Amino acid sequence: MEVELKAAKAAGVGCIVSASTGLSGPLLLPYLRKLSEGTGMHLINATAYYTKQNYPKELATQSEDEIADGLVQTAMAGQMGAFGEFGVANGEAEMDPLEKKVFRAAGKAHLRTGLPIFTHNNYSTGSEVRPEMALYQLDQLESVGVHPGSVALGHLCCHDDPKVDVAKRLAKRGAFVAFDRVTRQQQWVSDQHRLTMILAFLEAGYIDNLLISSDYIGRINTGVGEVNGYPGPLHARDGGPGYARPLKLFVPLMKKAGIKEKAIRRITQDNPRRFLSFIPKQA
Repeated sequence: MEVELKAAKAAGVGCIVSASTGLSGPLLLPYLRKLSEGTGMHLINATAYYTKQNYPKELATQSEDEIADGLVQTAMAGQMGAFGEFGVANGEAEMDPLEKKVFRAAGKAHLRTGLPIFTHNNYSTGSEVRPEMALYQLDQLESVGVHPGSVALGHLCCHDDPKVDVAKRLAKRGAFVAFDRVTRQQQWVSDQHRLTMILAFLEAGYIDNLLISSDYIGRINTGVGEVNGYPGPLHARDGGPGYARPLKLFVPLMKKAGIKEKAIRRITQDNPRRFLSFIPKQA
């Protein structure tokens, strides 16, 4: 991991959020701190309940407030900087009642801590998935009082929507829209098509609501997007961009499409800084 992070830093990456699919345990914080001190990379600890397949059994019987209590306790103990990523199961057309409860609990935990929330959407995982899924997620968070400006809706780049209707509706409400699989999973939506959607999104005036990242988890083949089973060493050790995939592979495509350097700085630096900034609250 030190090799990966040093390579990312040398490529211009300044901060990485360590997303979780379950509540982070006590060993993760000292590990991230050690990596950060050894590499100079800012690392943000995050925690979440990912999808219902990953939920612990007790969530089914716990109340929203009880789930929120657990999230707050974990966030305080782990010195978290974000809640994420909260998601919905692949192929689902609707959020089921348990997922809605967990999202509302995450919203309540946000209100008590100030931590921003980022989500996982199930776009491109089945014919039943509705375009409005990200809107459903934001509905649940807003229902308990979360301001959309503290939320990033994930994987909109995997939603084949040339007019970016859903993304624009989210941005109009004030939320961040995450194109967070750039240069990855191109068997779903190509990077060229993602770029077309980004251009339409920017044309609509929503530059301040756009986030980009790669969803990188190591051992990814640049040519095809990813490799089943993730064989071999981590990507940076093979000479690939690793965590710097958005900067090294996608930003050049943005420039070629006519997006100016100043706009790219807003998207890659200013927007994530605003999304991750928060005033800590007494839980």
